[in-house]
Amino acid sequence: MAMRTSLILSSSLERSWVTGVWSAMRLLGGWCGCAEGVEGLTGGLRRGLATQPSFRYLAAVNFLAHLLLSGPNDDLIVGNFAAEAVRGRAALEAYPAAVQRGIRLHRLIDSFTDNHPVVRRSTARLREQGLGKWAGVVADVGYDHLLARDFARYTYRPQEPLAAFSQRMYTILQARHNELPERLQHMFRYMREGDWLTGYAQPEGLARALDGLSRRVPGAEVLATGGAAFLAERPAYEMDFEEFWPEVRAAVDELINT
Repeated sequence: MAMRTSLILSSSLERSWVTGVWSAMRLLGGWCGCAEGVEGLTGGLRRGLATQPSFRYLAAVNFLAHLLLSGPNDDLIVGNFAAEAVRGRAALEAYPAAVQRGIRLHRLIDSFTDNHPVVRRSTARLREQGLGKWAGVVADVGYDHLLARDFARYTYRPQEPLAAFSQRMYTILQARHNELPERLQHMFRYMREGDWLTGYAQPEGLARALDGLSRRVPGAEVLATGGAAFLAERPAYEMDFEEFWPEVRAAVDELINT
């Protein structure tokens, strides 16, 4: 493995990070078009699990990869970050064209990831490990853990450690805070205060987050075993991620450069 960014999280910070994620979920219940609140949000999630389970409802999972793949362009960064809360043509067209490109980039990344055979291979392996319909959740969390842990290997700027990248993203998004959808503005406060972008760099953070979700999301008790399952087969998932990352990056670069 290439040089790694070291992040030591105290137990109190890890607890704060998980609590912040859960608190933000309460603010985001309407994102999926379901009833307000956590029950509606998780209900909408369960309905979507029948095809391709995803971790879209936990911003801490997706945003590290999404923001990194945005490259150095601030408009792409803002659009990619805002995309989860932008629904419908009218909402999309309310943004300047440059930010719309970031929103479309986010959607391409989601579609590419959900349909990629390597990601499906990881999900199938986790399903065999007993994670059932929640296998996709653990795969997404685990991939972000691998990205955070070996950030210097995968970043566009090898000289910029994860902590510095995270602070740069927070600074850009804070400067354009008023361009974000209202619910995302609320969530961003939790994200920045809890430093979500670095939260999965340590195995303990991965396991603690999944365990916290297992106790808070109805029907997700099996997630308590997700961290251990992923780490038990980490070499296999590392190989999957090493194969997947250059391909999603190439797909993103092609879109950005056209």
